[in-house]
Amino acid sequence: NYLIKNNCLEAHEKNRIHIRYSVKEGRVLFFNSDQTGATGRSLYNLKPKWKVFGDLSGLITIGAGETGVIVEDVASAAAISNISGFFGCAILGTNISLQQRLQLFQFRELIVALDKDAALKGLKIKKLFENQVKTRFLFLEKDFKNLNNKQINKILRE
Repeated sequence: NYLIKNNCLEAHEKNRIHIRYSVKEGRVLFFNSDQTGATGRSLYNLKPKWKVFGDLSGLITIGAGETGVIVEDVASAAAISNISGFFGCAILGTNISLQQRLQLFQFRELIVALDKDAALKGLKIKKLFENQVKTRFLFLEKDFKNLNNKQINKILRE
């Protein structure tokens, strides 16, 4: 139900991301591409809401294409991966490490799309890249995970 509600099921079914459920933790686990780490979302309002397992020092990127869309959470990155030509790039928060920055320079274009409450942080992130990579910023009313594919496609291509 969580995967359906947060528009992640298609990414999982098409093997763009490895997702499992931890009975012990009561969390949906989203793994990085080499499966050395995962971030787990509590389904039962446990604190913390998101918890890291293993090595997640880099980005969790999901999708295919030349445009990376920088988002805070992996569920939104999975939802973006449903749109052809776009990678969802989960930074797992609002700060970008040096390793994540280096990974983001591989894209031809970047779209910074953080939650509404992190708009100022998003603008700072945009400034980190705009001199070296075509970069734009989106003010989001809703997280990508709360939108359907048609809505996401329209926002990304505007």
